[in-house]
Amino acid sequence: MWALGLTLVVYVVITFTLTHTLDQETLAGSTAPIFDAVQVPWMKLVVQVVAALACLGALLGLMAGLGRTCLAMARDSRHFTFFAHVSERHSTPARAEILFCVLAITLVFSVDVTQAVGFSSTGVLLYYAIANLAAFTQDREHRMYPRALQVLGVVLCVAIGFTVSLPGLLLGAGAAVVIAGVALVSNRRGRS
Repeated sequence: MWALGLTLVVYVVITFTLTHTLDQETLAGSTAPIFDAVQVPWMKLVVQVVAALACLGALLGLMAGLGRTCLAMARDSRHFTFFAHVSERHSTPARAEILFCVLAITLVFSVDVTQAVGFSSTGVLLYYAIANLAAFTQDREHRMYPRALQVLGVVLCVAIGFTVSLPGLLLGAGAAVVIAGVALVSNRRGRS
């Protein structure tokens, strides 16, 4: 909760600063508003370096999360056991993480960056919508928060999903349908 609260404060400060530094037209048309708001030339370089480091940090977190999710799914599957391997040296799901790194690199080099970001955002929103739906099914003794919070989470995920660029949204939705289909077929074959 402290991390979430601190993030909220940072967002509020940045929003306040940008709305008081740039006029509405410049802010609305900007693809890099923080960079545009900086007036000192050497500070523009600092903003670029910090932005690159933040992207790498986000990518590292994403790769670790996706790798663990893929590992858990592979352990429950009869068909994707190749990704259930854990590196003895680093105790990480290296094969799954390499898969997602290759996918991320392929996306960056083959698709427009806005579509790649939209695809990634759609995936994250879908992931959290499913997590909220799963939490909604918990019984009272295992529940930490009221069900209304999970409903709000799903509604917000869907609402934010409509702010994603249309090509990225369609690409993400299409990938989700394909993954759901593969999981369904794999699950049915596993039962028979």
